[in-house]
Amino acid sequence: PGAAFGLVQDNFGPRDEIFMKLVHPQDCPLLEPEMRRALEEGTDYELEFRAVLPHGTERWKTYGQVLADEAGKPVRMVCISRGISK
Repeated sequence: PGAAFGLVQDNFGPRDEIFMKLVHPQDCPLLEPEMRRALEEGTDYELEFRAVLPHGTERWKTYGQVLADEAGKPVRMVCISRGISK
């Protein structure tokens, strides 16, 4: 998360915790299993969700990839998000 979500660097902590705090509460049960699956399988993911931002709720689409170490253990998730609100 970052400027696109209305956050400044000082607000950052563990990325997954911050990301899930932005997600509309009704969308969390849909996103969490997909993110867990991507981590377990080491696969790419695509998510559509509502984000609750300081200036209002917007719809976002996120495309992500799980990065693994040499042993194949997932070490990081990276993504790009874009707003799709009308």
